[in-house]
Amino acid sequence: MAQWYIGIDEHGNFNPAELENDSFVCAVVTQSSTEDVYSALKTVYRNALGQDFLEKEDIYEAFHGYKQKENIRNLLLHEIWKDYPNLVKKIYMTESRPYVVSNAQQWWLMGVQSLLLHILNSGIFAQDDCVNITIATRSLEFVGFYTPATVQNAKKTNKQEYLDLHRKYHDFLEREIKEWLKTISPIKVSVNCHAASVSALATLADQAVNMANSSFKDELPSGVLEGVLCLSFLPNDQLPTLLQTGDVFGAANVFLEGYFVKQQESLLNVANRIFDAVNKKADDDLKNSVWTLFIDACTKMLARRGSDGNVVKRVLYLNGVLADEIESHGLPPKLQPKYFNVLGALYAHSGVVKLDEFDRMERAIITSNEFGLPCDRWNSYLELQLFKAQSFFNGYNFNADFLEPLLETQKSVARLLNERIGVGEKFVDDNYAAILGTLGQAAAFRGEYDKALEYFFKDYECSSERWKSQIASYIFVVYHRQENWDKACEWFEKQAGMNVEQFGESFDSSSNMWVVLNYLRLYALGLRLNKTLPKYPDPKRIKFKGNYPYGLVQKWAGVCLYLKKDSRAELALKKSYESLKSGDSYTIKTLALPVLKMRYKLAGFEKEGKRESQYRYLLENSLESKYFVAYMADKKTFDLHDGNFDIWETAMMLPFNYA
Repeated sequence: MAQWYIGIDEHGNFNPAELENDSFVCAVVTQSSTEDVYSALKTVYRNALGQDFLEKEDIYEAFHGYKQKENIRNLLLHEIWKDYPNLVKKIYMTESRPYVVSNAQQWWLMGVQSLLLHILNSGIFAQDDCVNITIATRSLEFVGFYTPATVQNAKKTNKQEYLDLHRKYHDFLEREIKEWLKTISPIKVSVNCHAASVSALATLADQAVNMANSSFKDELPSGVLEGVLCLSFLPNDQLPTLLQTGDVFGAANVFLEGYFVKQQESLLNVANRIFDAVNKKADDDLKNSVWTLFIDACTKMLARRGSDGNVVKRVLYLNGVLADEIESHGLPPKLQPKYFNVLGALYAHSGVVKLDEFDRMERAIITSNEFGLPCDRWNSYLELQLFKAQSFFNGYNFNADFLEPLLETQKSVARLLNERIGVGEKFVDDNYAAILGTLGQAAAFRGEYDKALEYFFKDYECSSERWKSQIASYIFVVYHRQENWDKACEWFEKQAGMNVEQFGESFDSSSNMWVVLNYLRLYALGLRLNKTLPKYPDPKRIKFKGNYPYGLVQKWAGVCLYLKKDSRAELALKKSYESLKSGDSYTIKTLALPVLKMRYKLAGFEKEGKRESQYRYLLENSLESKYFVAYMADKKTFDLHDGNFDIWETAMMLPFNYA
């Protein structure tokens, strides 16, 4: 039975009337006790600033985020990660506002509930663990529990009365949250509300807010910070009432939460009713608001496609409704750039290649006044070209030469916009790096690994810190395919922020799934090359929520177990196949081909026929892309009856990081 601790704090005023409000609730997960946290904070402050404190309250006060200057804050955050890298296990923060919100207290409380619902069901905790939750107390002026007059009167006339009201509210909050948690999780929890000035966990949560809300978040180890959608917990049966009463904007909010967050695809027909109601009202402001809501929802959900493998499919279906609506009644002109971003991302991630659509969007960017100043227009054009390349890749077309001429233009644009970049100084620009990285991917997919590495190294050098882990992953995959053990280990460490042994000992279901995938790829390579390796992880640790790349994680777990002559290889490959075949894009489904071939070779006589038919059915459906046909044309590994079965060669059937 393990002891866990969760500290919760927040940033912002949660005022729903402010459309650009960036308020969020933040939770930090640790296995360090309150005394351990206090001791760590005390040592960090002494080491960083040479000052010691006798009283705990003085330490907590010194760490209070809003009282720190930015340079002091960043110094302390760096010191925490340098001296106590295991103090923070995970940080979760709510993303934007819930779809349906009426006041600040509701928004904040829904943020707390959304985080706890996600964390307690994330797989981090065992059922017999104990989880101690500390929520930082809030000023009564913000909670909406009492009337403003009651709060102001108590604050002005009777300090003790104010304190009594403050405690009464937080006692109520503790009881209600604890009772609610019993309905969502069997894990034993305690809930306490404490001010950051007297609580180590509340203070640590305050520091987590600083980590998530500053440039420092780009320096956090990969996988530590995770965004969580903020739910409204409003039932969908409100939809008919909202439409009947004319609350179209409210209906749009409830629909989008039901369709995307609660994953109720049967609601799709309601979107047509919402737009019908918008058109009947003939209100331009309402039309702009509803369209903005739909486009922002699609954008936000596509960014979360890694944690929900059906997101792309849901956006694709909803876009059918949006496209029909645009054809019938038009799109508010000022929203055209945002909608194009959705279309570009959708085509890039769905495997749907629509050259005519890309051409249409390119012409609009060049000619439409809605794309702003020349630099804005250029950024929209560049982003569309990058989306087009990814769309090509998903269809096994690995030509991205059309990006090469854009490099010099982007460098000039970056220098114009950032006078701090001198001619002799190090050049850092993420758009320029993205072009290099995409050209590197194209070369790697074609098997031109030296050329790919040349692009990736330049990409790594001129990208900001937030992208370096992803680029390191690409470089790792190249060296992994070349079976270069030392270089693969070096770049895995750059991706993970720790060496192979350290990651192997520490990862669990809360770890970044992409790093776990590369760890298993590396482990399989070590087995192939007879390297000395740490103990293979218990397969129970390779247990994740979400979809892609879960199927690839299980594929490489199966390869490792096969090479270790472990009978559990078949179960891992079964999980891999089931995950990949249910993927929502053409590309992800093709990734199941190597897995099916492995399962066919491992099958007993009575299962061979079924698995052969599954393989041939999937292969025939993959032939819809002429580029895939060209890719497999000269590769014997696609032959199911190839007599020289080699699990490594089979695992590597597909190009670059599709393997």
